Amino acid sequence: MNYFAGCTTPAEIKARYRELALQWHPDRPHNHGQKSKAEEVMKAINAAYHAALKGADGHTEAGTDGREHTYRYNEAHEEAAAEIISQLLALQMEGVDIALIGAWVWVSGNTRPYKDELGKNGLKLNWHRQREAWYWKPEGWYSRPNKNADLEELASKYGAKHFNNYQRERRQKLAA
Repeated sequence: MNYFAGCTTPAEIKARYRELALQWHPDRPHNHGQKSKAEEVMKAINAAYHAALKGADGHTEAGTDGREHTYRYNEAHEEAAAEIISQLLALQMEGVDIALIGAWVWVSGNTRPYKDELGKNGLKLNWHRQREAWYWKPEGWYSRPNKNADLEELASKYGAKHFNNYQRERRQKLAA
């Protein structure tokens, strides 16, 4: 089955992966009765995901900052980010936003109850005091001089994909 038919950009591929992961991840409550089937489907989805991203290598499009950005596929980084996001989704954290901003994974919102699972005794994410969020970055990556930027500014500059959209829920409650 071609899970990513019709997806032509890295953003479309990643959005479709997010939908499929939420539907088929074996640790999601609705899959507990069919865990072995969900595991097999998720393996197939992961293989198709990496094949689709590999096919999108070199894709160029205008970013939200107005500049042209070219996507470069790095299998090790993509696999590591997908694994961290998968583990975060398995925690089923309420009131928490998981965002892939550029190549980094950021976890914000009401993270205090999940401190042990996220920190050095769990997934080994790092805490960013200024942004008040947990983060994971690909091995060997360094931060660019954006230390004063908040997460919304980073998302605007590098692009973002949200997995548990606590921020959107929060904005909707404030607007009501």
